[in-house]
Amino acid sequence: MVLMRGSAWPSRAGRRGCASFVHRPRVEVPAMEPRLEPFDFDSWSHLARRDPGAFESRRQAAIEAFMARQAPDRRERLRRLQWRIDRERERSGNPLGACRRLSDLMWRSFAGQGGLVEHLHALQGTAPPPSRRRAQILRFRPRR
Repeated sequence: MVLMRGSAWPSRAGRRGCASFVHRPRVEVPAMEPRLEPFDFDSWSHLARRDPGAFESRRQAAIEAFMARQAPDRRERLRRLQWRIDRERERSGNPLGACRRLSDLMWRSFAGQGGLVEHLHALQGTAPPPSRRRAQILRFRPRR
């Protein structure tokens, strides 16, 4: 299905309440793919407490549905990331521990070696800020 956009779109002034329009050529816009159902935290939370197995099945189905809509090259990268997320969740002993591990994973991919910050500096041709020095940890004998 193809949608047609009209030939007149509101200008910036039109968004502020004026009736001025800017003429734009007609363009064909492909219909968007169906969206995911809206996320309802309460129903997911209730399902997790009531039936953890069903929650996990629904979680996997939602992840697979999302990945199926992605481009093939992006899909492979997302599958690898999801595998990593699942391993971190398995390694932690509780949900709060999993949250902490995943937060650390995200921060490393943002600010760690080879992360987004480093890549942005490389694109700009600037040097990344110096990394924070780590303190030497001293071992103390246990008290008696």
